[in-house]
Amino acid sequence: MHDFRYAGNKLYCEGVAVEMLAKKFGTPLYVYSQHTLTDHFQKLDRAMAGLDHLICFAVKANSNRS
Repeated sequence: MHDFRYAGNKLYCEGVAVEMLAKKFGTPLYVYSQHTLTDHFQKLDRAMAGLDHLICFAVKANSNRS
């Protein structure tokens, strides 16, 4: 959770208050950090650079479609 931070007693994702997102979109709510996902993808891609590879994500990895 690299781009999730607490400021006081509020949780933020990439500088956006998660509380505000919950009020706007309702709960339950899944919040992903695009920056963290991209960073982790790039690190994995670089680590496998010498191999013929395809990086995928299974939608079934998150079966609760809130």
